[in-house]
Amino acid sequence: MLNWRAHHSGALIPHIKEDGYALDVKCIPEKIFYNVVDGLRSLLNSRIDRNGRLSFDQFLVDMIIFFIFLFVLFDVFYYLPMEYLSNDPSKNVLFGQLFVIALLSSLLWAGYVYIIQSFKNLTRDKFLPAIHKIPNTIADYPAFFRQFFSGLRVEWNSGFGLNIYVRSSLIIWPLIFEEFYLMRDSLGGLIWGIFISHSVDSLISLYLSIAALSIVCTLAFMVFLAILTVPVIFFYLWITVRFLPVEINPFHDMGGTGPFGKIIVNCIYLVSLALGIIPLFPLLGKIDLSFLSHLSIPAENLGNTTTFIRADLVKSVSAIPVDTFSKYVGFIELYFGFILLAFLVILILHDRIKRRKEEVLSQLEQKISFIDFTNTENKENNLYYLDLYEKVSESSEWPIKKLFAIELIISILPLFISFFFP
Repeated sequence: MLNWRAHHSGALIPHIKEDGYALDVKCIPEKIFYNVVDGLRSLLNSRIDRNGRLSFDQFLVDMIIFFIFLFVLFDVFYYLPMEYLSNDPSKNVLFGQLFVIALLSSLLWAGYVYIIQSFKNLTRDKFLPAIHKIPNTIADYPAFFRQFFSGLRVEWNSGFGLNIYVRSSLIIWPLIFEEFYLMRDSLGGLIWGIFISHSVDSLISLYLSIAALSIVCTLAFMVFLAILTVPVIFFYLWITVRFLPVEINPFHDMGGTGPFGKIIVNCIYLVSLALGIIPLFPLLGKIDLSFLSHLSIPAENLGNTTTFIRADLVKSVSAIPVDTFSKYVGFIELYFGFILLAFLVILILHDRIKRRKEEVLSQLEQKISFIDFTNTENKENNLYYLDLYEKVSESSEWPIKKLFAIELIISILPLFISFFFP
């Protein structure tokens, strides 16, 4: 009897499971995104290799597909019930608000998924080969990477389990508690009206309130998930380039570290968009895109139309008070904090590329110094080493492109996204 009880009580107690690097594990946002996007792509016979090189064209198409899904989902579960069950006059501008929220959510969602997939590819192509070069290291790198990709895997003897992510947990629970705290009085009144007064209006209002909270919380969750994920990725990159023997090939441009620079730039874009959305939350209820239906462009040529738009844009910017920028100071400071983290990784990579490049150039100089250029029999061999020397000497010593400064200027623009919704 005691053994039977111990066996069944043990079956109720979960255990932590460890599975290597867990690169194939997908978190819930990834699963939702891939099920929606790849499901539609399979219907159109347009599947893509997610483990291969990800391009901007793929990102744009996937984002549009997911935006359509989110917008339709929001309309079905919120806009249509509001349209037919509520007399709230503000429902006339609700369509535009849902459009903006769906667009921003899909941008963040697609950006987050693509960043995670790019980081997985980088781990598979660059980090794991470097780890395999030092098999006797005391550092537990499998656990180190597993915590990012699969979180903490808790599993029961039956095989049922779940993955707990620190980043998501730090967002979801405070978000739920805060929303219920702010809505406690109205939700309490609605629940009282449903179970005590049996009011149908209270039931409708409760449903619409929960639907509205879910939509806003979806955007808020993706915003803070991006903000928490980017510094963690930068930390992983710093650990990798600082302590692991990552291969630097000076015969390739940037020493073969182009993927590092690419993911750093994409992370900066993602976190800038997330930071720019935060000041927009108090304005979500004021967004009104109904003016687009009354927008008329003069029936002149393209040059006059451009002049017309530019004049209105200048007028709008001139109307913004100077002190309005003060509310962005905190977000700009946080943005530059992320930039400093990025530069920390970039500078370490630059130093490693430069030192490796100098080593190879020194070796080539030694070979070239023994070449007898008067001997025509070794002409091709001589030219080969000279071409190699020229190629290595002209290769870039940075993991980023020369356009990085322009990319930084572009990335800061989303911080002022709320200016479009005065």
